[in-house]
Amino acid sequence: MKGILALAVTAVFGVTAVEAQQKLTSDQQDKLASFERWAQLAMGDAPKIASGGHETAYYTRCIESYDEMMKAGVAPTTRVEEQKIVHGMWAGSVQELKEKWCDAGLKQAKTQTAGREAPYREALKADKLKMVIGSPPGHIRSYAVPGGEYTSDPKKLAAAAVWFDNASAPSNEIQVCKTGGKRIYLRRYAFDGQHKLTGQSSKEFCGNIPSTAYQ
Repeated sequence: MKGILALAVTAVFGVTAVEAQQKLTSDQQDKLASFERWAQLAMGDAPKIASGGHETAYYTRCIESYDEMMKAGVAPTTRVEEQKIVHGMWAGSVQELKEKWCDAGLKQAKTQTAGREAPYREALKADKLKMVIGSPPGHIRSYAVPGGEYTSDPKKLAAAAVWFDNASAPSNEIQVCKTGGKRIYLRRYAFDGQHKLTGQSSKEFCGNIPSTAYQ
C-alpha cells in the first residue's frame, strides 16, 4: 500500500511540474533550462571538491542563472520534472536545488580553495602571489626556478629571484624550426625582494630547452 501511495505522489508531482512549466513564457522556460543545466553540472562536480579537482564556475554560474530566472518571474517553488540523470535523482523545487547544489557547493569549494591557497598566501606576496594563484580560483600554477626545476613549492618560489615558464609559438606562426624541432619560447620573470615583477623577457629555442638557459 505504501508503495502504491508513493507512486501516486510521484505521479502527482510529475504532472504538477510539467503543467507549471507549460505555463511559463518562452523566456522563463529558457531561464529555467539554463539554471537546470548549471545546477546539474554543480551536482556532478560536487564529489570532486574534496580533491580540489572541482570547477568553481559551475557553482557561481548556477547561482547567477538562478538569479536571472527569478528576475524573469519564475517562482522559487517551481518544481523541475522528476527524472533520473547520470548523477542521481533530479527532483524538487528550483530553490531547493539551488540551495543543495549551488549554495552548499560554492561554500565547500571556497573552503577547499582557501585551504589550498593558504601556504602560498603565507609565503608569497605582490606579483608572485598573483601569478601563482590566479584564475581560475583554486588553480595553482607552477614555474621553473634557476636550474630548470619546475615546482609549485611555495618556499622554493619565494626564495627564487627569477622564475621561468615556456610556451609554444603563436598558432598563426610556423610551429617547426628549419632543423625539424618544435619552436618553443622560454619566458623569464625577474622579481625584487618584495616579490614585485621588475622585468620580463623571452627567448626562442628549437626543440628541448637546455638546463643552462634557466639562469
